[in-house]
Amino acid sequence: MDIEKVWSKLTASEQKEINKLLKAKTYPNILGDTFSLQREFILDPAKLKALYCTRRSAKSYTAGLYLIKTALERPSTSSVYIGLTRDSAKRIVWTDVFKAILSKYNIAVKFNETELTITFPNGSIIYILGVDDSEAEKDKLLGKKYALAVIDEAASYTIDLHNLIYKILKPAMSDLKGTIAMIGTPDNKKDGIFYDLTREQQVSPPSRREVNGWKVWGWTAYDNVYMKDAWNETIMDLKASDPLVEEQPWFQQHYLARWVIEDSNKIYRYDHNKNAWNGELPDYGWKAWQYTLGIDLGFNDATAFALLAWHENDPNVYIVRAEKWRHLTITDTANNIREWMGEYPIGYFVVDGANKQAVEEMVRHHQLPLIAAEKHDKASFIRIMNSSFISGKIKVYNKGCTQLLEEYDKAVWNKRALEKGIYKEDTSYHPDIADAALYAYRYTYSYAYSAPTPDQMYKNDMEREMGEMNARFTKEKMEREELIWGNEDIYS
Repeated sequence: MDIEKVWSKLTASEQKEINKLLKAKTYPNILGDTFSLQREFILDPAKLKALYCTRRSAKSYTAGLYLIKTALERPSTSSVYIGLTRDSAKRIVWTDVFKAILSKYNIAVKFNETELTITFPNGSIIYILGVDDSEAEKDKLLGKKYALAVIDEAASYTIDLHNLIYKILKPAMSDLKGTIAMIGTPDNKKDGIFYDLTREQQVSPPSRREVNGWKVWGWTAYDNVYMKDAWNETIMDLKASDPLVEEQPWFQQHYLARWVIEDSNKIYRYDHNKNAWNGELPDYGWKAWQYTLGIDLGFNDATAFALLAWHENDPNVYIVRAEKWRHLTITDTANNIREWMGEYPIGYFVVDGANKQAVEEMVRHHQLPLIAAEKHDKASFIRIMNSSFISGKIKVYNKGCTQLLEEYDKAVWNKRALEKGIYKEDTSYHPDIADAALYAYRYTYSYAYSAPTPDQMYKNDMEREMGEMNARFTKEKMEREELIWGNEDIYS
């Protein structure tokens, strides 16, 4: 073929385009060594994607490949890797992922160790940020256009990821038609957008499905061809040392990708086997049950009510009923309290005292006998309550307290504070009813319980029998009189 002759027949613009292609640097196929699921996830054209896996499933390595591929193929664009903190992001991906991949394929880039940026010869940049504990880092996301944003450790954020994604990142994707990908393994919290998307995701066998506009993928370390043998050996070793290891929450999280919470991370230690109750209060005869109503005030956050029962002859506290509503006014709340008063003989009304104005309004204007809850040293009172949960001395009526049980399941301590021995609530999820129950629990006195003596039990039985006898005689008398007088009211 006469190359010069063919070239002469091309237009100037065609010659220019071919020269541009000839001069363009070609890059190696960095997906050539990936396993099939990893490669398919990266190539999936969905603009919102989530990857839900066990540990050692190559999640972060997948993120690195995805970001580098995007930078190479889309010149002069920005992409971002988002971790929990700057230090954790650097520790996870800077050396073992980005530097390892770029070195393996001999791709020349400029690393900025101070700014944590990777600049490519074609003008593309990858930013590495940690946004969960730094507003300054989060602010760096503003004002840029992104081709790809990968959020790693997506189960562990304390900030609202929904807001981060839809209010900050999504607008930044518009110009370049970019993609947002969340990646993670279950953690000690059941809340947030990543949990909502993945709580029903199957990882073994691998799966992919559409959820609320997201393409959600799931697989395990067994699907990582570079890790499956070592992974299997690790699991066999764990089972050999502890045959019941599969029952441990940490094992189910890391090795099975299941949403369970370790007991040490739960704020409230409710256990269905110890604390569930059928709703029937024991009968102690003539001595009445005492009731305490706990109230946690809110408006955008819910206003919550928890009713607790206790008795001087019973060692347990019973959570009878628990409910919450949003957007209640002070008058709405006062009316609700009066409804509870009409149904139960409540002796104590314990309210969150943070909103002093609202409390005073209900006391003075609505004439309610409210007691302001003490809120200092809350963690200590939670520990006291937990000791009763653990010993089985708190009973919860499942049918009357479904919202409360959901809160007990989801409320966790702040992960990073707990690692330092500090008991601080994770504020991304607010257990309103659990707070109301805690306030009320401090005004129950089952700890002063004394078991009824044989004489008391005999007296209770006698009184119960006398009451039943009187009721039976009264009923029989009324039936006889009705036969004689019909339905006429003989006492009118």
